[in-house]
Amino acid sequence: MCCKGGSQFDSWYKAIEAGEVYNWYCHFDDDIYVNTAALVRLTQHYDSKKDHYLGNWKRLSEYAYHGKDRISDESAPGLYKYTERKRNDYRYANGPAYCISAPLMMRMEKYLRGQHFVDNCNKAQVAMDDVLPGVIIEGVLGVEITHVPELTDQTYFTPPSDLLWYRNQVTVANARVHIYSTRFHGKDRMLIYHCLLYPNVSWCK
Repeated sequence: MCCKGGSQFDSWYKAIEAGEVYNWYCHFDDDIYVNTAALVRLTQHYDSKKDHYLGNWKRLSEYAYHGKDRISDESAPGLYKYTERKRNDYRYANGPAYCISAPLMMRMEKYLRGQHFVDNCNKAQVAMDDVLPGVIIEGVLGVEITHVPELTDQTYFTPPSDLLWYRNQVTVANARVHIYSTRFHGKDRMLIYHCLLYPNVSWCK
């Protein structure tokens, strides 16, 4: 996971160097459906020329992974030895989905490019690819995360049955789609969700 995360960050920076123009870096897990219309509405609500870190946040001191002890600066010595560090406890966006504005990504470059991200990520024997960006953004750069509940947490949240909730979400995990469909009979939850958003698509009728 650390290598994959590092590769994703490297790809973004290489694209910028090649002349591509992006206002945001957004990460989504591969079992996440992205409601692109809601994503556009979300990002347009924030000034992409300023520092923004958007996600459904948790606090590092509350983090536990597969039954292991919760992570803290004391329980993982040497993990976050950034000399610029401003605090010992951090908030981070849960892994399924988060977005970082382009100016903030540029400030993070020296921590994310090449082996820097991978090396720091691998120091922890947990899924730190999710947590480390939050450590850098809040703990080192001093930019606070903006809580966005529409960037759904796939593991710890059971969505309501209200269809409007699904339409307003930016992301929905496959395991969290609980919508009945006579056409698909529950076999493909992502297709069911897609047809809820786009009912006029020919194969949704």
